[in-house]
Amino acid sequence: MAMTSRLTGPSISRHLSILETAGLVSERREGNRIIYALVPEALAEAQDHLDEEHRKWAGERAVVATLEQID
Repeated sequence: MAMTSRLTGPSISRHLSILETAGLVSERREGNRIIYALVPEALAEAQDHLDEEHRKWAGERAVVATLEQID
């Protein structure tokens, strides 16, 4: 992965470690390699949360736009 990215190996490892701690990826070791896999259930839960936040903020923007029109 580091060979196809502008990130360094240690930087990629740090990012993957954070994703693993968050439960978004899992890891398994094969010899001296670490294989990472996405955790679909966790990603779906994160997407649901982001969708809810998007709806909330879209509503907030609509309120602000209405208030701006009143002024």
